[in-house]
Amino acid sequence: MRTKLGLSLGLMSTLVIGIAASSGGCLNRPIEPVEPRTTSTIVERITQAGVDKIDIVLAIDNSSSMADKQQILAAAVPDLVDRLVNPLCVDKMGVAQGTQPTTPTADCAAGFDREFPPILDINVGIISSSLGADGADQCNPTDATRNNDDRGHLITRGAMGMAATYQNKGFLAWDPNGKRGGTTDPAKLKAGLTDLVIGTGQIGCGYEHQLESVVRFLVDPAPYDTIAKSGMGIPTATPMGVDQTVLQQRKDFLRSNSLLAVVMLTDENDCSINTLGGQNYAVINAAPWFRGSSVCATNPNDKCCYSCGLGPPSGCAMDAACATPKYSAAEDSVNLRCWNQKKRYGFDALFPVKRYVNAFSQTSIEAGQADLGVKDTKKAVQNPLFTDLSGTGQTVRDPGLVFFAGIVGVPYQVAARDPADLGKGFKSFDQLTTDGFWEKYVGDPDTHVEPTDPIMVEDYKKRNVPAGSPNGGDRSIDTAAPGDVQYTCIFDLVTPNPMGSDCKTGTEADNPLCTAGGQPQVKAKAYPGLRELAVIHGLGGQGIVASVCPQNVTDDKKANYGYRPAVGTIIDRLKAKLGGQCLPRKLNADPEGNVPCIVIEASHNDAGQSDCSTPGRKAVDPTHKQAVEAAKADPLAPKGPDGKVTWNNFCEIKQLVGKPTDQNSDKYKCQNLPDPTPTNLDGWCYIDAAAAPPVGDPAIVAKCPPNEQRLVRFVGQGQVQSGATALISCSGDSAQ
Repeated sequence: MRTKLGLSLGLMSTLVIGIAASSGGCLNRPIEPVEPRTTSTIVERITQAGVDKIDIVLAIDNSSSMADKQQILAAAVPDLVDRLVNPLCVDKMGVAQGTQPTTPTADCAAGFDREFPPILDINVGIISSSLGADGADQCNPTDATRNNDDRGHLITRGAMGMAATYQNKGFLAWDPNGKRGGTTDPAKLKAGLTDLVIGTGQIGCGYEHQLESVVRFLVDPAPYDTIAKSGMGIPTATPMGVDQTVLQQRKDFLRSNSLLAVVMLTDENDCSINTLGGQNYAVINAAPWFRGSSVCATNPNDKCCYSCGLGPPSGCAMDAACATPKYSAAEDSVNLRCWNQKKRYGFDALFPVKRYVNAFSQTSIEAGQADLGVKDTKKAVQNPLFTDLSGTGQTVRDPGLVFFAGIVGVPYQVAARDPADLGKGFKSFDQLTTDGFWEKYVGDPDTHVEPTDPIMVEDYKKRNVPAGSPNGGDRSIDTAAPGDVQYTCIFDLVTPNPMGSDCKTGTEADNPLCTAGGQPQVKAKAYPGLRELAVIHGLGGQGIVASVCPQNVTDDKKANYGYRPAVGTIIDRLKAKLGGQCLPRKLNADPEGNVPCIVIEASHNDAGQSDCSTPGRKAVDPTHKQAVEAAKADPLAPKGPDGKVTWNNFCEIKQLVGKPTDQNSDKYKCQNLPDPTPTNLDGWCYIDAAAAPPVGDPAIVAKCPPNEQRLVRFVGQGQVQSGATALISCSGDSAQ
């Protein structure tokens, strides 16, 4: 890491679907077979479908060398906005229409449909990577000439001063229908977001806390207000108070029933210091730090790898290296304090990557644990990401609606669908896994396992990278006083920089960023983004990989221009949620296309009693009472200020019936008509193109991934009402 300073079994198997005006539901996890006559009910959750609002956090590195990347991201803002507010028209095979409509209300050409409904409700805000230095004597948070500590607050800096934001809350709001006083003009939204991206700047702290900044803004139940130090020698740093600004901004920004997308842009590895450790901050003090014992360099997991400042653990001898316990200034550059800490210092001062995986996926967390994992259930709290922060009993976000995309330091060639044409986008998580990407290019930072491919290994020494490598070749910086590590990828600057700091006289003669002899600087750089990539790996299908090194920075008409491929890949992943859900696992239908399942709609009724008078519904049958009770016990059930579940209205949505060959039956129409709404159908049916023979018309699920061409289809007034949650309960082993 290089910094840049100064510079249970049951009668019914029940799954919860959080849906707002939805068209389908998605099973996230396998349903375990259950025995028929037991008295308990299992509650599992399926991802919310028909998402009608999105909250986007752009987490942007604001340390030095980021200006060129921020400019490229700013150029991608129109693509991001357009793809959400004016989705592409595509045919049944997903091929885009030749000429796209200029407005979201315009019709697609015959044979084409929108890839998902236009999004009419978006919040988008920016946070930076700067959280100061956690009590260290660097990155002075009071330096008015820099942005060393943005505290995890929303960035309101524009290119020319303070930027205008939605109701002065620090973020932008897309609101074309004028329901909440947000922006109604897409051009204004693009301009405002571009201004905020550029205003983020590159004069932040060089010890970048990319991951912790996001968790501070979105997840930490009690983000500290200040850090106080006390004691002699190396003082202990203690977080104090609660930053109420973060909590208020989070409450204003984050809707409980939205899709949440975190998009991180950074050209370096994460340096999120563990502030729970008392003295961890001292690693990034200006003075050199204690070295680690000899074995740390080759086996940091060895029990005798320890800090010379602490002495050997029981059973280990005093190491000869500790005769000189501290590094010299020449050996321990301030630029490399976050790099290979366990190998160099004998301990790891950073928060574990697992912290951020848990933050984006676990419904309950324990704030006092470094990884946020729950060790003591009495100290557990509900993760704010999966909480109704408004306290009004809104539907709670499902973990399947949280996405983390990293535009980070990794060569695009190793993650692209087609290395010769990045316009085709980046590979999916499953494709990367099949290719062995995680072992080759990420490793496991928490257990100090390096990637097997040298292009992603953090080292100042020359690595065994092949000729023609995306990093332009390793530099000759193998010295006793390292001040930098090797690049993982480089790319052309649009305009050569005659004052490029990487190309000053006296720097490496073989630096691929520079022209022969030094300046001007003609290329930009990125370092291995291992911790960010490890978070994506831990999140599975909720993680998205993209490269901070673009293929093309000059021809903005091409699909591979700038971060357009990254934006396209992100939208392609999100649209599976935006357009209604497909089912990755099948329901076992009988020969007539019926499935032994019920759908229960749960909501809050101010009258305090169930009202199932809406067409397509009926009161819950007494034999299904267990499913209702199990739903109330779901950890994501909305709760009021008193902690009690606010659902008090439960109805069964009717499964439509009829012979599969009777074209006049309700079920046939639901399973086969492209648009059954004019036929006054109210309820749901099951469609499965993969069954033999197919259940319903395969064309209805043609846009689903090949292995997910199934759907629980809600039609007419059978659609789940806004603000409600649906539960699908299937008896026996009716789901696989």
